[in-house]
Amino acid sequence: MMAKRQTSYDKWVMAALVLIPLRTFAVKFIFNVLMAHVLSVALYSDFIIALKAFFLFIPLILLGTHISSTRFLALHLNMHKLSTAADYIRWNINLIIRSSAILIAGLILLLGWMAVLHYLHLKDFHSYHLTIYLLFLAPLGAVATLLAAYLASNNDLVLYNLLYNSACYGLFIVLTLIVVHWCHAIWSYASLWWLTLAVFTLLTLIEMGLIYWRLPHRLMKVSGYIRQKHANLDTVLWQKISLRLCFNQLVFSVLCVVDLYAVRFYVSDDLATNQYAALLTISSLIWLMGAAIYSKIGPAVSVSLKNQQFVSLRRTVYYCHMTNLVGTTSIGLLLIYCWRTWLGFFGQVYVTMDSYWALLILVLGYYLGTFANVSIAILKYSGGELWLIYIGLAELTLMVGSAIVLTPRYGMIGAALASSVAIVGAGLASMVLARRKLTSCIG
Repeated sequence: MMAKRQTSYDKWVMAALVLIPLRTFAVKFIFNVLMAHVLSVALYSDFIIALKAFFLFIPLILLGTHISSTRFLALHLNMHKLSTAADYIRWNINLIIRSSAILIAGLILLLGWMAVLHYLHLKDFHSYHLTIYLLFLAPLGAVATLLAAYLASNNDLVLYNLLYNSACYGLFIVLTLIVVHWCHAIWSYASLWWLTLAVFTLLTLIEMGLIYWRLPHRLMKVSGYIRQKHANLDTVLWQKISLRLCFNQLVFSVLCVVDLYAVRFYVSDDLATNQYAALLTISSLIWLMGAAIYSKIGPAVSVSLKNQQFVSLRRTVYYCHMTNLVGTTSIGLLLIYCWRTWLGFFGQVYVTMDSYWALLILVLGYYLGTFANVSIAILKYSGGELWLIYIGLAELTLMVGSAIVLTPRYGMIGAALASSVAIVGAGLASMVLARRKLTSCIG
């Protein structure tokens, strides 16, 4: 009876996990379609590239604290150690202030150099890419990301998934529609900068209200004294784990933009960049679905390896594999079969045979890569974090090398091939290492 109840519960959990990526994908897809229609081809290309760089700098500012907080802050809250939790929050805040100050100082120096070049009539001040100006808002994006992680530390997983994965895109959609229908603003670098500022300011205010409502008020009061000195012996451990997680997150973030940046650099066509960005948006549904399905693996691996419950682990892995096989296979076939419809939402100029082949390669690579989530979880929760770093570096090297060779010759098809080869190669490596790890645990 208990086994049947557990099986039924597992099925309901899987069904709930499947809904998360569908919502995230829908919001991101609508955001990209809206921007593709509202902005010009060149401006949309610049905005997508700048937004990718914006999200890439957020882990650098946070230095892994948004990931480690789900471990340390959650532990202190569950053990009702509010003083230690307040110390951890203060440490987070001081760290973000320092890293943000370094970034802003560097950008101010860069602006000064740009002003000098403008004054000497060597390069016009308005000819620089949107990325430079958007990076000034990265500290605000880092605060919003960290606040969402604090909600996850308090077991508010629904709010965390809503705020971390799709809230900013939802605000982009709402504010863009307001600007289009009521303000009739002329889109430029300046208007996109102000739009991004408004989005992340609103997101930060919403998250601050939710945190004040959900987290203990005493914790917020104690942690409010930012400059208060403390001698917490856990600080060294916080720094060590956070920096390691930051490195992993940074490698993953770079992997997510290498192929798009390769298309931007090697293919001198804004439309090609926009087409590939649309393909990444569409094919991301495969990756989001696989990640959500296998998110149940992490806690199961940790408990099963600790208690030597390998039968339970095998059952969980089986359910995840079967759900992933059915779910991602169906979605992959749907994306390929209806490729003209998906790309048609962005505009008929996006519907080309090159787009079709690139989408096919990306979907196949992402599909095969989803099955490696089990081996990655086994390595992550069994002391194999160092191997994950090596795998990430090898994957990044393979992707960059393949993109340099293939993109100039085959365009976005070459970039898609480079991405898929790197993903599949890293997945195979993680499977081999995870198998060895399990063998040693069983033995």
